[in-house]
Amino acid sequence: MRMSTQKAGSFEIIPEKCIFSYPTLKSLSATRPDVPIYVGDTSRPVFWMLEKSQVQLTNINVVPFGIWQNVSKTHLRFMILKDEVHPEMDTCIIVEYKGHMILNTVDCTRPNYGRLPDNVDLMMSDFAGGASGFPMTFSGGKYTESWKANFIKNARKKLMNYKPQLVKSLQPKIYCPFVSYFVEAHPSDRYIKETNTKNNADELNALIKKSAPGITTWTPKPGAVLDLALALMSPSRYDSITDPPSGTNIYKDSWDFDLYVDELNKAITAEIFKHKSWIQFYYIWAGPYKSPHSS
Repeated sequence: MRMSTQKAGSFEIIPEKCIFSYPTLKSLSATRPDVPIYVGDTSRPVFWMLEKSQVQLTNINVVPFGIWQNVSKTHLRFMILKDEVHPEMDTCIIVEYKGHMILNTVDCTRPNYGRLPDNVDLMMSDFAGGASGFPMTFSGGKYTESWKANFIKNARKKLMNYKPQLVKSLQPKIYCPFVSYFVEAHPSDRYIKETNTKNNADELNALIKKSAPGITTWTPKPGAVLDLALALMSPSRYDSITDPPSGTNIYKDSWDFDLYVDELNKAITAEIFKHKSWIQFYYIWAGPYKSPHSS
């Protein structure tokens, strides 16, 4: 999770998947290169390839984990926390405004080592699973189609069991599953898209409502608006949520593939791909993937 002020009087919370989009960064650097951006002090720097990307952002602030950061001349403060499973790169955030608190775990597997505030006004998290690419891109040996299908099914099921338990234990007033709306869009990724089944946000919310009826759930859609102040006053208020027009696309359906494919094609000539032993060494060094939810 990254935070950024984009204009006077406003403070935007930008999920890392969004701000890492090259077109987004390029557009931002062209219009507001001095926009304040706050990132956690991860061992793997967030913007370590910034200069080579020709994106100029001049006000990146690396802040320590677990320390409240006050936003000047406002009643707003935030705290960035690290993930237990991937502390070198994954972070989550708590935002507080005039005593109202939002917990956004983004896609952390075990945010802040399981130490999280309860009874927050709004909790936000991932829901779908499948972002790692494992085991869809593996083949040979045990990685048969049936093995992969069974692994994916069990992994998604474990996530759908874990999330309701976590939400129930923390008892937020409102819960919103919002991270996971991604698509394997390129035609060459068709196999991965068809194999990599994902959880459904509405189904997750239904499970949460069943196990914790007192928690209000909301499934966000493009163009939808949740008025948190109204929802907190009365969860049943019909005007606290504005839905998008009927027929609104949930997922993006048009892409500028060349922007990314051209860069990938350039990378193919990199030295590491000229030596088969180097590639094998990399995978030995990286080690086998182990699902954080496996027993």
